[in-house]
Amino acid sequence: MSKTANEIKEKIRAMTANVVQCMIGTVISIDEDNAVCDVEVDGNTYYDVHLKSVMDENVKGIKILPAKDSIVLVERIGNSNELFVAMYSEVDAILWEIGDLKLHFDKDGFIFNGGDNKGMVKLPELVQKLNNMENKVNELIGICKSMTVALAPSGTYPLGTTFFASVQNLTTTQENDLENEKIQH
Repeated sequence: MSKTANEIKEKIRAMTANVVQCMIGTVISIDEDNAVCDVEVDGNTYYDVHLKSVMDENVKGIKILPAKDSIVLVERIGNSNELFVAMYSEVDAILWEIGDLKLHFDKDGFIFNGGDNKGMVKLPELVQKLNNMENKVNELIGICKSMTVALAPSGTYPLGTTFFASVQNLTTTQENDLENEKIQH
């Protein structure tokens, strides 16, 4: 073999020496708080496999939690002994943080910012209930405006032209008065 051929061979060997090895494994446990899982690959257990890119609790981003006993693709981080999950066959939950916003979703649904505001409103049903109340209030305003009160010993007091004269009917609520188009379900 010529000197040039040997040089090419050595250069190719040097370039491929650091090729990332992708391994297929099974998730045996998940630690959500520390964003790691343990993965078994060909009878070997790899502990503390990363589930997010930066292992710092103050760094926000996406944390994907694989399902126990699911298949994952695991890759090495550079030349270190640390590993990360690159792909998932099944996911139990995804936790997403951007600034002060948090989104957690799993098989049970979506939780925005801790869920303190309870469930999300079904807009058509809410508008219908508001319209029912508005119509009832408007009906009562109409009745009160047409009322006259008998005064003793004689005479009447017209409520509609005095007391209720300035009371206006409620405007009927429309969906677009309440809708946040950035979140739909």
